[in-house]
Amino acid sequence: VLVPVITSVDITDTDEMSRLLMPAAAAIKRWGNKDDYHKLRGLTLQRFSGSRIPGVAGQVIKVVLLETADPPTFEALAPLAATLDSYLQTPPPNEALYLIPWRRFSMALYAYRKNDLDAAMDHIRAGMAMHTDAPPLVASYHLLLAMIQQRQGNRDEAAKALQQGSQLVDEWEQSPFGLGVAVNLWFDWENARFLREEAQHIVK
Repeated sequence: VLVPVITSVDITDTDEMSRLLMPAAAAIKRWGNKDDYHKLRGLTLQRFSGSRIPGVAGQVIKVVLLETADPPTFEALAPLAATLDSYLQTPPPNEALYLIPWRRFSMALYAYRKNDLDAAMDHIRAGMAMHTDAPPLVASYHLLLAMIQQRQGNRDEAAKALQQGSQLVDEWEQSPFGLGVAVNLWFDWENARFLREEAQHIVK
């Protein structure tokens, strides 16, 4: 019910507006049904696919790609991915450094969902090299890396990455009801949990 309101109540093209969809997406995917999540995808793309703001692009990619997507979805996401990729090639000199690993992860996720494993790996390596101090982001990097390593035939490395990411999620689950600070928010952890569940089905 809230998603159409969120996507239409304010037509400004800012990452403050797109950010509202992130907890909505996590909650709908966890406690809603598949149709609800797909409706959220469609409304999100309808509202934000024309944006050329890197922060919006990164958030929309994460909202839309919590699971695999069909070709029309990737077609709608392509301009956002291009905006984000251009930003990452030459970030503004005054950009807050903590934002770059988050946006790099969005590109890694986009590449992985498109089955471009080499590009996904490049983004993961670049993002992890920045040594982010955001625990859910670190966990998400490890879990996405685990799936890439498995699909590339590196089973030992995949298992190691899965263990590293899962350990961080396990630690958070001991006290999941704290709202957290800006780098430790519940919906970022929920997204990491989705990745852990997916990785556990892939990594053998």
